[in-house]
Amino acid sequence: MCVAVMENKKVKTNEAKNFSFVNFVGAMGGLVSGFVLILSGFILSAVSLFTRTNFNGWEVILIVTGFIFLAMGAHFLDLIDRKNKVKRKQKLNL
Repeated sequence: MCVAVMENKKVKTNEAKNFSFVNFVGAMGGLVSGFVLILSGFILSAVSLFTRTNFNGWEVILIVTGFIFLAMGAHFLDLIDRKNKVKRKQKLNL
């Protein structure tokens, strides 16, 4: 059991070393696009509140999609944090 756990940790550390730039692009892309989508959804909501314009639910779709993109960006930030933890542990072990 212990060998399997250690092997799984080795696989995760090797994966964390390989995807640094991809994780950065995923994190920044997810966070920025999430905030832009939520902001545009709020703007459409405000426009439809003060005018008689009907956007057929697009404001709700944009806000929900924005939260999905924020969750994806948070996932990539967790992957970056995992990589940084592995580097810190390696420095302490040396």
